[in-house]
Amino acid sequence: MEIVSASKHVSIRDIFGSSAWQTFRQQHGDRIRPVVVQNIEEKMLKCKTGELGYGLLRCECGKEKRVPFTCKSRFCSSCGKVACDQWMEKVISWALPQMQYQHIVFTIPSELRDF
Repeated sequence: MEIVSASKHVSIRDIFGSSAWQTFRQQHGDRIRPVVVQNIEEKMLKCKTGELGYGLLRCECGKEKRVPFTCKSRFCSSCGKVACDQWMEKVISWALPQMQYQHIVFTIPSELRDF
């Protein structure tokens, strides 16, 4: 078992990137769906590392910056959050279009509840 120090920020990718994932996969590999292994090893662990490619930004002054691509996997804690937020905005726009409404609560006095 690995002990994770609370002194630094730890992400899900840090946990899966450690030896814990390999140990778990060796012990339970026959019960892990291939799509899960694919999302972890081929996407999430490579997210924002440059292994999935990168965009190159070049300034007129000659400076360059490489911006690594994301994996866009819903399993990834970073990309999945973005996908979830975008989906929620879309659903809310369908279900709750811009409208004026009033919130009204009706209550029954306790003396009338037996009727």
